[in-house]
Amino acid sequence: MTPQLTTLFAGACLASLVTTPCLAEPTTRAERAAAHFDTGLTLYQQGRMRDAASEFLAAFELAPHGDAMFNAGLAFDGAGDSAGAATAFAWALELGMRGEAAPEAKARLARLAPRLGTVRVTAAEGATLEVSPFRRKASIATFHALPGQVLVSVTYSDGAVAARQAQVRVGAETLIDFQTPSAPVAAPAPAPAPEAPAPDASAPFPWPALGWASIGVGAAAGVGALVLRGATLGAKDDYDASGHTDADARQRALDLNRWTNVALVGAIATGAFGIGVLVLHREPKREVSLGLAPGGVQVIGRF
Repeated sequence: MTPQLTTLFAGACLASLVTTPCLAEPTTRAERAAAHFDTGLTLYQQGRMRDAASEFLAAFELAPHGDAMFNAGLAFDGAGDSAGAATAFAWALELGMRGEAAPEAKARLARLAPRLGTVRVTAAEGATLEVSPFRRKASIATFHALPGQVLVSVTYSDGAVAARQAQVRVGAETLIDFQTPSAPVAAPAPAPAPEAPAPDASAPFPWPALGWASIGVGAAAGVGALVLRGATLGAKDDYDASGHTDADARQRALDLNRWTNVALVGAIATGAFGIGVLVLHREPKREVSLGLAPGGVQVIGRF
């Protein structure tokens, strides 16, 4: 449908929504719906399709009418939102509209639907069904959607809200029934945590492992000290090259030199600690000797 035809159509729809002058401050639902519709038409003519669609949906929510939803479909289609356009055209055909608009809605829906799936939602009377950005007060509504996960929600007449995820597949219809609330599923009782084994008091402390770990940390700190030393020399060269005028280079050289000393002291301390542990806590020697026994050779050992 061309923008000109949409303008003519919108004017007819406005006349059907409200009979009071449009210049008056909107107070009734019909007047507010007409104001949203007029804003949507202006945005549509400006090429702001998604904003126009939001205004047409606001008009529909205040005064459900197939003409308003048809214009929303045109705006969604212009914005490249195939799911939104298909939903709007389907609802417009369901609710009815001007005769010359119906064939256009059917043609566009037939073009869009093969790439989409549908979600059919049922709920109790008085509920409002929603798949963003569409809301409709009805007990049954069908939404077109792209394949994947879609969030479906319902607001009951008492204000309670429920939501579920629907898995949409191309060419298939997914049914979501909110008429029968899902029974809560009891969470399984957590299994008791396994008891930690009691520490073996007779097991010796792993001094050798601690010693080697300390030596490893010391070696890593030594490597870090070498790297920092190189960076310190580089910063000093920058300071010298500036003729001893670059205060930032001087401060950087001082900071790097300080951290180099810290890393070096840490490397020496942890390395020395590891070596001391290995020396002081050496494993006892295993002595094995051979002795002669009446039945042959006897192994004698002490551990």
